[in-house]
Amino acid sequence: MRLIHPQTIYNNLPPEDVFFATDDVGTMHGLGYLVYQCQPSLYPDCPINLYFHLESQPAARQMLMGALMARARLIRDYDPTVRARVYTSVAPGDSDSLAFYASNGLDLEEGEQRIWMSALPGHPIMPMGCALAETPLQTAVQQQEFIQRFQENDLTYINQDILNQVQYLPHRLAVGLVRSNAVVGEALFGGQGNEAELYGIYIAYDQRHQGLGNVLLRQAMGVLADEGVSRINASMLTRSTAQKKLFGAFSCQTAGVTAIYPGLYL
Repeated sequence: MRLIHPQTIYNNLPPEDVFFATDDVGTMHGLGYLVYQCQPSLYPDCPINLYFHLESQPAARQMLMGALMARARLIRDYDPTVRARVYTSVAPGDSDSLAFYASNGLDLEEGEQRIWMSALPGHPIMPMGCALAETPLQTAVQQQEFIQRFQENDLTYINQDILNQVQYLPHRLAVGLVRSNAVVGEALFGGQGNEAELYGIYIAYDQRHQGLGNVLLRQAMGVLADEGVSRINASMLTRSTAQKKLFGAFSCQTAGVTAIYPGLYL
């Protein structure tokens, strides 16, 4: 068994971050790759996050794992002053993969949970200088600018597909928190019946630690409650201190675990 790199870019990844495990006759037995992510807004305490993907037959799995960890450490050493973490995603019921990663020293404490909160009715008084404003999404330019603002705050999963999905839902709300004539945060919701999904919420980096996330979410809840929504569903990254603090302030309840992120701080 040997490891080789592709000769050209593979799925927009540089060849040196991709590994193929092949036998002596060239039959592929496994694949692994790394995706570099700089996420200071999402994880200020550990901005560099290296996602790895590994799919392999048992004979090549350990070899690929070693190569991926070595490559991750090499990438991390480009700037040793910045904290980094390497991680992957595993379904909660995949006991074989979880056992394999645990045996390689990765912790299994972090993941993604589904949570829900009661949509509190009413419209509390806003902090001085703040106002709630619906974000216009009528034109393609407005939609792209909206997506860009979320992605600049490390919510890279907010894309055109999600906006297209939301626009057909009975409950749809794209709303911003305005302070001194500047948008300092936004949130996107969509749903039907008495439930709505919080797809994403952010507060601009230089406006954080002032309780503005709570203000934005509380005011948006009031708008949705006026439409008959009583429950807000969301996904929460258990590693995100900001998300846990925000949702915890609204007495969120755990509905289930959708993914476990075996990982290692480098």
